[in-house]
Formats: sequence, structure tokens, C-alpha cells
Amino acid sequence: MVKVGKRKGSGDCEDGSEERFLIFMMNNAGDRLVAALSLSRYQNVKHINLEFARDIEDKHLEIVKSKCGQSVKNLEVLNLNGCQKISDLGIEFITYNCSKLKVFSIYWNVRVSDLSIRKLVKNCKLVVDLNLSGCKNITDESLKLIAESYQGLQLLNLTRCIKLTDGGLQMILLKCSSLQSLNLYALSSFTDVAYKKISFLIHLRFLDLCGAQPVWNSWGYRQELGGTFKLLFKYNYNPGCQWLYWHKGT
Repeated sequence: MVKVGKRKGSGDCEDGSEERFLIFMMNNAGDRLVAALSLSRYQNVKHINLEFARDIEDKHLEIVKSKCGQSVKNLEVLNLNGCQKISDLGIEFITYNCSKLKVFSIYWNVRVSDLSIRKLVKNCKLVVDLNLSGCKNITDESLKLIAESYQGLQLLNLTRCIKLTDGGLQMILLKCSSLQSLNLYALSSFTDVAYKKISFLIHLRFLDLCGAQPVWNSWGYRQELGGTFKLLFKYNYNPGCQWLYWHKGT
């Protein structure tokens, strides 16, 4: 199924076209994406959702870059979750014309690497919401790029990015002080060396530390959840945080 609609709360653009969103939930999503973006009515598309569109490939995104660049120049939200056939090359293609992108999600893609993040920060400088959950080839190099380029970042999901270390996380915690939501689910490689610096995130409202074994071991608390809360507050953790998810690692 393809859903096409007008973004809620938006009006017609100055040139008479509408600000639209495209949601592709069907076979041949790649071809349909290209076909839709080739139409003049989608010159101001703001939101593209290709979540789990399994057949979308780099070749489709290359066509978008070369022939449909005008249509995505105002794109603000791009969801490529579960698009397993997209590689670093595809990320380079799709971000090339998306200088206004603010929200980028590429959950569960094991093909993308630090090269994708390098292209993202080069082409899209306004990102405030970044979901890299399950991108297992992302390393500290990506976190360095993110920390240096997106200091206004508000939401970051690093779930199961298993190659990350304390060094990379510390760069994020020290430079991305605007973070409001941080997902570190299933990342047992981090230690209190990095976790203590969570105190720098004074705007943080959501923190997911589920599966964070070092919180239990390195910090020396043999208590239940309350002990972890006390420890975080001990390090001047933001008392305004509304949600903290944590459980003992196994």
C-alpha cells in the first residue's frame, strides 16, 4: 500500500504545490518512489517513510539523486528502517539533495558503516533526531562525526551498535548537550568511565540503559533499581529526567 497525503497543519506552498508525505508499504516500493517523485505535485515532499520496504535498493536512490533532486530538496523526515538492501552508497545518494533533513532513521541495517554517517553529516547539517539502532558496523568514528556535526541533536538511538566504546560515547555526552532522549539498549561494552558523563546532559528526559552490564558491576551496586537511580543522581544526573529504563544484565 502507498499512502499519500498532506502534512497535517500545512498549507499549500507558494508555487501552488502541496507539502506532502509519502508512505510506501508494498512491493516495488523503489520503483513507486521514483515514479511518485517524478511528478511535479511532489516538489515539496517533506516526509518519506520506506520502513521495511524490502525491495528498495541503492539503484533507486541513485535515480532519486540524479533525476528527482528537486522533489526532495525540502525533505525533513526520512525513514529507511529495515531497508536491508541499502548500503553506504545508497545513503550517499539519498542524502545528497536533502540539506533540510531533520529526522533520519535507519534501524536494523547491517550494511551501513561509518561512511554513511560521514556522508550524512556532510549533506544534512540540520539533523536533530537520529536512529541508528541495530547498525552493527557503526564505530566510534561515527560518534565522533555526530558529536562534531550535530551539537544540537535532541534524540539519538544507538541500540545494539555493538562496536561502540567509552571513547565514542564520551564524545557524544560532552558535545551533544541538547540531547533529550538517549537509547543505549543492549550495549554492554560501556563502563562507568562514560556513564558518569551523562550528568552533562542537562536536558535529558529519556534514558534507556537496559542490558547495561557495567551499570551493575563497575558501579558496585548490589541493590535493585533504586540503587541505580541513586547513583545517577549522585553524579548530578538531571533530576528532570522523566523516564529511565534499566535492568540487571545477565
